[in-house]
Amino acid sequence: MRERDDAVSPVIGVMLMLVVTIIIAAVVSTFAGGLASNAEKAPAISMKVSIANTGSYVGSHFNAEVLSVSKPIPTKDLKLVTSWKTTDRTDGSTITGGMTSYAGERNDNMGVNYVWNAKKAPLVDGAPFGYGTGVFNQNSGIPDKPDQQFGNYTLSGSTTMNAVPAGLSGGRMAGDIVNVQPGDIDELGGYGVVTPFEYTDGSRNHGFTSKPGENENNDQIQAVLGKGWENLRMGDVVHVKLIHMPSGKAIYDEKVVVE
Repeated sequence: MRERDDAVSPVIGVMLMLVVTIIIAAVVSTFAGGLASNAEKAPAISMKVSIANTGSYVGSHFNAEVLSVSKPIPTKDLKLVTSWKTTDRTDGSTITGGMTSYAGERNDNMGVNYVWNAKKAPLVDGAPFGYGTGVFNQNSGIPDKPDQQFGNYTLSGSTTMNAVPAGLSGGRMAGDIVNVQPGDIDELGGYGVVTPFEYTDGSRNHGFTSKPGENENNDQIQAVLGKGWENLRMGDVVHVKLIHMPSGKAIYDEKVVVE
């Protein structure tokens, strides 16, 4: 009697499919593991952020003090994002605002750093400006060194990022021209120089009060918090995020209460 082996082929087929499945799974796992290992990990940072609006260029600020980092973080790899909501004190309507600051962007075009040099060429500005550790060349007062511009310095322990309104305080002024005297304040304008909690454009029409797209000029703090930030009051909340662009991760994400 002849033997039949019809049942052998299905068994072998099942075994082959199992082997192929195991091989494919191993290849996929190896590939995924390689992608994960090649992806840049986000650094860790601890910061103390304060935002104040006194109604004047004196005392108003955005200030971010770096307390610690897992490793030095170049600001060229970061973007700073702010957003906020408050109430219009005149009609009770809701006002929203904020800004995104990118490295190498000239976002402060009428602030402290807009100085005319001997060649009559305006210096490019990038707020928030850096002070302390991680800033190679800096001025402790007016941030008129290129290394202090956002994107040119590195965050490490004790680095501070700062932005203030335009005015005439310790050399901080709008449209800063060499040898400007305090008597020129009407020409320069700024925040709270005439009326508290209001910008004055000055005779040069700096455009501080203009809406986006309308002869728009920003001082340092407008470059960080956006137009209309002057509507913020004590107790309002500003959402502040620092995004590490290579990893796409938010390394700082906090709601800051205005002082």
